[in-house]
Amino acid sequence: MDNRFSILFYPKGNNNLNKNGKASIYLRITVNGKRCEISINRKVDPMKWNSVSGKLNGNTEEAFQLNKYINSIKVKLYNIQEKFILEDKPYTAIMIKNKFLNKDDERKTLIQIFKEHNDQIEKLVGKSYSFGCYKRYVRTSNHLKNYIKSEYKTEDIFVREVDLKFINGFEYFLKTKDIGNQNTITKYLTNFKKIIRIAYANNWIDKDPFFHWKAKWKAVERDFLSELDINKLHHILDAF
Repeated sequence: MDNRFSILFYPKGNNNLNKNGKASIYLRITVNGKRCEISINRKVDPMKWNSVSGKLNGNTEEAFQLNKYINSIKVKLYNIQEKFILEDKPYTAIMIKNKFLNKDDERKTLIQIFKEHNDQIEKLVGKSYSFGCYKRYVRTSNHLKNYIKSEYKTEDIFVREVDLKFINGFEYFLKTKDIGNQNTITKYLTNFKKIIRIAYANNWIDKDPFFHWKAKWKAVERDFLSELDINKLHHILDAF
């Protein structure tokens, strides 16, 4: 794993100083060219800031305490990065930021995310979604629960564990359970795909495991009614 990792402390908003002429200090985390920023809840006189060292100049008590605080943040960030490396896990700037802020989103589980989604859909039934749509998502979630229980012998898995093998396994599981035709199975997979896209959009996962998956739809052949069949249908309707 060869991730380019860097951190930078700097005063932000030099044109928007507070009444004491100080600007907020921000931390920028960069991994492989992608960055995120957070305030460290400290302010500084930009004229006293050393942009090369990323610290406050001087030997004052203020400088000592601020620089000590910045050093402690650096230690935490490098420890977080080191843990990712030791566990051979890919990481992003946002993941390091979330770890630093104790927002451990990598512990999000698949069924948990699906339930949160379905709870939101349920509240929008009759507004943005139909009841039938809501029930289809519930059925998809139930099928996933059964698959996880059958194949992984547990009630749920971390969303980061979902990969193409898991997706193909779920598709095979649905086929063996004979729950419907190919189009029904593909619909369940596309519902599942939406949940994964939500996880990806929220940076709970680093890549979309559905990227190489292709939906398999089967064309439905419809028989045309003969003139005799149409006449029979008219007679039946006339009887009512």
